[in-house]
Amino acid sequence: SIVALRKCDTQTIYDLIPDDVTVDTLSFTGLFSFRAWVKLLRLINNTKPDLIMSSLFLSNTVVRILYPLHRVPVIAREHNVYFHKRKWQIFLDRILAPLSQTIVAVSNEVADFTSQQEKIPRNKFTVINNGVDIVKADMHLSSVDRVKVRSEIGLASNDKVALFVGRLVPQKGLDSLIKGFALFYKNNPNWKLVIVGDGHLDEQLKKLTDYLSLISAVRFVGEQKNVPQYYAIADCLVSTSTTEGMSNVHLEALAHGVPIITTRTGGTSAIVIEGETGLIIEEPTPQNVRLSLNQFCNASSQNMKQASLKHRNHFTIEETTEQYKLLFQKSVIQTYSTCEKN
Repeated sequence: SIVALRKCDTQTIYDLIPDDVTVDTLSFTGLFSFRAWVKLLRLINNTKPDLIMSSLFLSNTVVRILYPLHRVPVIAREHNVYFHKRKWQIFLDRILAPLSQTIVAVSNEVADFTSQQEKIPRNKFTVINNGVDIVKADMHLSSVDRVKVRSEIGLASNDKVALFVGRLVPQKGLDSLIKGFALFYKNNPNWKLVIVGDGHLDEQLKKLTDYLSLISAVRFVGEQKNVPQYYAIADCLVSTSTTEGMSNVHLEALAHGVPIITTRTGGTSAIVIEGETGLIIEEPTPQNVRLSLNQFCNASSQNMKQASLKHRNHFTIEETTEQYKLLFQKSVIQTYSTCEKN
């Protein structure tokens, strides 16, 4: 079963949950939502789970603090390298870490960073990479009507596509991406930038596009349920994020054989093999974005596509699921062994 501490604004996430999985939504607005704390504790005691897995700071903190009252083993998860975490949050994570059986990090970079920042022993972490459904990716690739998709967003048959997928928020560095694409576009008018996603910077980024005279070169298609259709028409994925843990968008692009041009963030070293499955933007400046796009134009995109399709086999959802399954079994066995000894 799944417990959401508060309702997610994105319905797409709920659409992904299987029908046989129960979802309880609470009303946490922060650490001082005491009524929600009581509801969560009652829910845990009534459900009697064998294991609790939590994600992100609020969830990790709440279930750890409640541990003495529910005594259910807790596995916390860290998804990103949080450079801007506040000192009191770091302190709480550090003192509460012993209440977790382990902390799952989605990449080595996340584990290393969190361990160093929060002074938590590195052996407290278990690294399990995010996974991607390759079978589903292949089904998408074989079923998408590429001509129709391109036509719907006004692309010519000979247009090349640089794709961005993600939230339109400062972390994604989209101002640098659009400015860099503007520099690149001057000498490469057959390229178009397709932006899939929504966020509070939407209007600001559209105004920037207008200011740079890129209205005919950039397509904002908003949040989409059928994102794979855009991977199917993309020549490359471009990401200028300042922080990531292990980007699911990168994994999805890899699964669809789309070379990745990205900044160096958490998980990048495992997914992007420089010059083979993609290219690294050393600093997310407009000039470096242009340089990387030019470099991609001079490389063999077909070779990169084939290398991506081969490399994706290291990140299958089956492998990720198996690692979690083994971790859960180990945690439950460990708990019962301790109970028997006591």
